[in-house]
Amino acid sequence: MHADLLVICLLAAFLSIDVRTIGGTMLSRPLVVAPLTGFLMGDAKTGFLVAYFIELVWVGMLPVGAYLPVEVLPVTVVSVYLASTYIAALGNSSESIIMFCIIISIPVGFMSRWLESHIRELNSRLSDYLDGEVQEERIPNVEMIQYMNIVVTLLKGFLVCFIPIFFGSHVLLNVYNSLPDNVKAAMGTSFYLVPLVGIAVVMEIFFMKKYTLHFALSFIAVFVFSFFTRVSPFLIMALSILAAMLLLYLGREKKTGV
Repeated sequence: MHADLLVICLLAAFLSIDVRTIGGTMLSRPLVVAPLTGFLMGDAKTGFLVAYFIELVWVGMLPVGAYLPVEVLPVTVVSVYLASTYIAALGNSSESIIMFCIIISIPVGFMSRWLESHIRELNSRLSDYLDGEVQEERIPNVEMIQYMNIVVTLLKGFLVCFIPIFFGSHVLLNVYNSLPDNVKAAMGTSFYLVPLVGIAVVMEIFFMKKYTLHFALSFIAVFVFSFFTRVSPFLIMALSILAAMLLLYLGREKKTGV
């Protein structure tokens, strides 16, 4: 267990430098982090379930400019690790366990954001020092500060995942076992309802009024074909996506006059 924990926390530390240090390649997003963590835990299914949930709920919260949203990387790693461990130990309904682990992992994201804000304040103070070092042509000192910043980011990414898992895993399992059955059932149901908030956010960001009719017809088509035929819903979804792409392409050609 401890070996797996160390490997996963080191992975989280390495991916955490993607948020600010190496330019933002999106490798630190839950869609990448959660399946990797689940794979290392031997439970890729839980990783993908957590990925879809967290990505939908936090899809509109991006670190643009000086804005610091809740950091989803530690939330993802902690929730996947705990959920995989608890599912293997209890063998209960995975949805309620996953929802419980996500809920208790959210404070880790706030703590990581708090640490990140202080790291950025420190970097602001160091920038004045680096200006002086550059003017004095003391380049080795500049390099040392840069490497120190990377080390601090790695350390933060490691500790915000390692500490809550190492010290809280057994306590939180007891908390889950002490919950009433109706509460567990409610968390299992909410696992499928809460992502609707994320879908609403996606619609708000990308939805355009001129596609309202196509959007409504796609839902009606999926319902009709699923209810009255044996056609796979995934095939219907794929055909709907292809139709939407075709409409967008034709609309683009019409607009550009090609």
